Amino acid sequence: MGRKHMKEKPNCKTIAIIVGTGLWKSLSALNLSEREIFQDKRVSLGHRMVDILYYEIGYFKDLRVVILPRHGTLPGKPQRSPAELIFSHAHEAHIWFLATMGVEEIYGFNTVGALDPSLPLANTDTFVIPNDLGYGLGVPVHSFGSKAKYPHPEMNSVFSEELRSNLKKAVVCANAKAIQTGTYIYSNIDHLETAAEGRALRRLYEHAAHPVVGSTAGAELVLAREMGLKYALLCSVSNYVQGVTERKVGHEEIIKIMDEAGRTLVRIIENICEISQAQKLEEVCPC
Repeated sequence: MGRKHMKEKPNCKTIAIIVGTGLWKSLSALNLSEREIFQDKRVSLGHRMVDILYYEIGYFKDLRVVILPRHGTLPGKPQRSPAELIFSHAHEAHIWFLATMGVEEIYGFNTVGALDPSLPLANTDTFVIPNDLGYGLGVPVHSFGSKAKYPHPEMNSVFSEELRSNLKKAVVCANAKAIQTGTYIYSNIDHLETAAEGRALRRLYEHAAHPVVGSTAGAELVLAREMGLKYALLCSVSNYVQGVTERKVGHEEIIKIMDEAGRTLVRIIENICEISQAQKLEEVCPC
């Protein structure tokens, strides 16, 4: 849709929340004012035009919040699968657009499979805040190339420590548990991992802390770093990678786990908004 955004409030900080299919439908409960919906926003990436399927803009007090469902808004089924996000260059469009919107901080929320059988599922109100990144099998390159502000971003601290700290506070304030170390393994396949793929990843990352496998956040992180944006990630373990346990993995079970974790995740996102608003005002977060 070609309509313009509402005029931004003066001295307004902007953050972005990027979510997946499992969490998206719960976010209608998020308490934002002046909420606007935009669809099919065209973004120019040089010689290529890419549509952003859907996003919302609203205010939490004086904090401007952009909510972007990376897969679209169809319940239980992605309009753009992980592979389609790559083929369509949608990851690049999302991050480029957020940068042009004046976003300073991006919080990614991702559903992941665990390679570590000791990690609790998300419906126990336990979440992983990764501090490291690894690549999985057959992962493509994501880059803005010469258009990037930082073509070779350093990875001494992979995720923003400031935003990771905010996530920890937000989780604790939601009466949930935060696991503060983890390795997010970026694997861009649409299918759930086979037992052979699971074994290979476990060997590759056998010394990594709390390894989890996901299909989107690796691209978002690298592109955000190229544009100088802070990025941190909260992972909801919805399943164990095939072969890690004897439990069979299916999409229906993943949706069920995320439905059960939805209320807690919304409280966490509300707390993130509260913390970001307090930081903007240099106040102490009331939670």
